Amino acid sequence: MLKDLEGAEGLGEGWDLGEASRRDFLKLMGFSLGAAALASCTPIPERQAVPPLTLADGAPLPGVETWYATTCGGCGAGCGLLAKTRDGRPIKIEGNPSSPVSGGATCAVGQAAVLSLYDDQRLKGPLLHGRPASWAEVDAYVAPRLEAIAARGGLALLTGTLHGPSTRKLIADFLARHPGARQAVWEPVSLAATREANRRSFGRAVVPGYRFDRARVVVGLEADFLGTWLSPVEIARAWARSRRPESGGPLPRHYQIESGMSLTGGKADRRLAVLPSELGLAALALVRRVARRAGEAAPDAPDPAVDPRILDAVADDLWNHRGESLVVSGVNDLAVQTVVNRLSFLLGNVGHTIDLGRPSQQNQGDEIAVAELIAAMERGEVQGLLLWGVNPLYDHPEAARIARALENVPLKVSFAERLDETTALADVVAPDHHFLESWGDAEPVEGCFGLRQPAIAPLFDTRAAPMSLLRWMGEEQPDAYRHLREHWQRELFPRRFPHQTRWASFDDFWDHSLQDGVCEIAPPEPEPEPGPAPAHDAGDLTAAAAAIVAAHQESRGQKGYEVLLYEKVGMRDGRHANNPWLQELPDPVSRVAWGNQIDLSPRMAAELGLEEGDVVKLRHGATTLELPVRFQLGQPHGMVAVALGYGRTRAGKVADGVGANAFPLVAVRDGFHRNWAAGARLEKTGYSETLAAVQRHSS
Repeated sequence: MLKDLEGAEGLGEGWDLGEASRRDFLKLMGFSLGAAALASCTPIPERQAVPPLTLADGAPLPGVETWYATTCGGCGAGCGLLAKTRDGRPIKIEGNPSSPVSGGATCAVGQAAVLSLYDDQRLKGPLLHGRPASWAEVDAYVAPRLEAIAARGGLALLTGTLHGPSTRKLIADFLARHPGARQAVWEPVSLAATREANRRSFGRAVVPGYRFDRARVVVGLEADFLGTWLSPVEIARAWARSRRPESGGPLPRHYQIESGMSLTGGKADRRLAVLPSELGLAALALVRRVARRAGEAAPDAPDPAVDPRILDAVADDLWNHRGESLVVSGVNDLAVQTVVNRLSFLLGNVGHTIDLGRPSQQNQGDEIAVAELIAAMERGEVQGLLLWGVNPLYDHPEAARIARALENVPLKVSFAERLDETTALADVVAPDHHFLESWGDAEPVEGCFGLRQPAIAPLFDTRAAPMSLLRWMGEEQPDAYRHLREHWQRELFPRRFPHQTRWASFDDFWDHSLQDGVCEIAPPEPEPEPGPAPAHDAGDLTAAAAAIVAAHQESRGQKGYEVLLYEKVGMRDGRHANNPWLQELPDPVSRVAWGNQIDLSPRMAAELGLEEGDVVKLRHGATTLELPVRFQLGQPHGMVAVALGYGRTRAGKVADGVGANAFPLVAVRDGFHRNWAAGARLEKTGYSETLAAVQRHSS
């Protein structure tokens, strides 16, 4: 990477690459504390920010650290954080021990968030038609156009996961002012099939709470729950609690069935490697064996290419721990999730290790709703589109189609913090605050609430996205703190705390909740979902089994290799790709940093005559990726694996041009986006690259 910078503008005379420090590199990439030094001269109003862990009353003394409890905005997990500030600047992130989600821990993205705050690639203010503008100019442009759209219809919001109760209420009020308005939620790595399967199986379209702390046997089916799946910090803490040797008795057992080698698979007691097309067959093999023990019928299907005696042993272990076992699947496939639900039902896990009463709200992506929105844009039915926390022109497999559809939308407004791949096409950019600069709330798990408060005044001329909506709804002087507090007082406290006796008043409750950063309340009784009644009959399983077998036969009938798409622990889906701390973090499995690569088994590499670092072209349909190869033990023959999150073109100096974008390889089946594809080909290029990897043991 440094070699690519030789001769770059701004290096200055006498700048020696060989003697360059890590700090020099970060400064060159646009990460400095210059803006923060100015922001630290602007104090946060004391009536608003309530630091939870301060050593003295009053304003912080120079050099004395202050801690603010807040909620992470790095992803949808909503972990509780403590932000350490010194001289008015956040300098360190830690987990909040009071948080029922994080339990005092953080992930790599949360730790690195403090550096993203100081990224000079963030927008310094609003843009109107690509040019800097004032907020007054932006409001004067957007507000009347939204009023005109309200009169004739055609407004849409495309957002990421937003589970804050005050934010959800604001969006509902905003949409209510525009007849026919719609909201679609986009997540690049989706759990939509899980929600739909649960609606059909159990009557609730939710991702349930998974009680790893209650499970004595866990089976993970392509679910990297310790690394990237759903809420890894939360799950890792729960799983660790159940595996403490001092608790006495045998430790819980963990079986992992997966294609690519994951952090979770590496820690399993027993790992089974199967092709991506065989994951559904593995689920069917388990449900068939468990159903036989329960005296019930199950559809016949071929087993995956693993020793059937191992599958028998896993099924025995599950059956012997009915009500104390847990099967989780990260496969975004309706048929596979239906089979997993049937398995959970047969094992009596629903209501024990599967908690439908306190579901997760951490990934609300709905690619079917997004597909309907894209079609509506193509038909010219969308007159205004607001983009909040999404970048589909990078991470949607049909990015080119979306770009063409956006040409039919007269008003496009983005709240992005930088001029990313999608925001570059927006008419108006109203940049949102960084979460360390903003007020807000979160409800990542139903009944578990988090509060977000600023640890620093805004570094640039940005504005919180909820405040922009309020301004365009006619509120002259929207105030983020007042809006948040009034919502909790008006909506949350009286409805969710009718019988509590701990707090004498709302003011007392608010002050303590803000200081703690979290509060926990029993969720309300769930309302029944519309649609058919829950079904557990064999008909659903039969249809699911037929779909799985057909998908497997279709995959094996295609020439070429299967491709698994996965997230790295640090890079995830690429939204934080311009953070150099995350780029330089070696993946815990591959030990590779600064880019993605094509992983394949040593046996497959030998057959193809490839050495580690050889660059190959991976072709699938109209998509071609050019990446170096790397040998991965434990990966089945006949497949390759490629990490998502790389190949950015408008993220910033750090991320642009690093690796290749694998999102175009995402396949669509029954409307759901699947993280694997079949029929890929590999072609040699004749040259090689040195992987940026840490040393291996004994090397």
